[in-house]
Amino acid sequence: MPTRRRLLRSVGAAAVGGVLAGCTGLDELGGANDGVLAAVDASDGTERWTFEANDWIRSSPAFADGTVYVGSDDTYCYAVDAGDGTERWRASLGAGSEDWVRSAPTVVDGTVYVGSDSSHLYALDTDDGSEEWSIETEDWVRSSPTVAEGTVYVGDESGVLYAVGADSGTVRWRYRTDDAIEGTPAVADGTVYVGSRESGVHAVDIESGTDRWQAATGEEFVAGPAVADERVYIGNTDGRMYALGVDSGTVQWDRTLDDSGVYRRATLADGALYVSTSEGRLYAMDTDGAPRWEVGLGGEAYSAPAVADGMVYVGSDDKTLYAFDTDGVRQWTYSMPDWIRTDPLVVDGTVYAGSD
Repeated sequence: MPTRRRLLRSVGAAAVGGVLAGCTGLDELGGANDGVLAAVDASDGTERWTFEANDWIRSSPAFADGTVYVGSDDTYCYAVDAGDGTERWRASLGAGSEDWVRSAPTVVDGTVYVGSDSSHLYALDTDDGSEEWSIETEDWVRSSPTVAEGTVYVGDESGVLYAVGADSGTVRWRYRTDDAIEGTPAVADGTVYVGSRESGVHAVDIESGTDRWQAATGEEFVAGPAVADERVYIGNTDGRMYALGVDSGTVQWDRTLDDSGVYRRATLADGALYVSTSEGRLYAMDTDGAPRWEVGLGGEAYSAPAVADGMVYVGSDDKTLYAFDTDGVRQWTYSMPDWIRTDPLVVDGTVYAGSD
């Protein structure tokens, strides 16, 4: 598996590089490989500041105590001042040039938990980025860690779900699926839920790491699940959304959105589900699957919607961050240097988003 994935990544990077070579307007930000983290006003899209990394930013940002944390393909995890966008520190998470950091950091109790393509999960001190501990995984970690009751849950590209002591870095158990886990695990009521590329959705006991159920639909799940109201909501790469019962994995409903795929988690807010697709559409639906509205974006969407204060924010491959109200009416747009493949983060009236 690792050999196949590394080949696919190399081919994909070459293809993307060909696209970027034809783009214009990047010189102002230092070149085609520089990633940008932007902070914009959530109400009108006015730019507050931008921060430049040395390579693409495909790690979704996290926020804690006035600091934004984000990873980059330049192998670093950055801590950026949320007020003015200045760098507080950076921590290298790999020795090689392809030890990309695409896992979104999770910050809990003064520690940043983040994975890397160096096949490690790291715990970093929020004050200076120093390493508290790290564990070696079987393959890249692009899944974003979930921390619950002193345990870190994260998946890797070989299909292993890890439960790791948040303080010690001790691996408590491993649970193996058949293929890559790239989405963020969801934890609820003693169970951790994950999607796997080729083996469906898994529910795992958080104490023992044993299987509670599997929902094998024959399709690939790259997105992470969302759990609420006794249901697990998750989309697949065929563009279909599922609602599964939390106790057994039984399909409660499913709905085909379009001919493309769902690559990011659905967002639950105020009794609605918001989902983006690689067709370049944003959907709003009731939690029973009934449609509310849908809108087209200017490019493919590999960005999970963020919902805050009656607004929905999502990024697209047309280099645009969109803001809609919860009726689907566009309120504003903000242009970035290149593709936006991170999930927007909204904190205290500011939207944070990264781009290639």
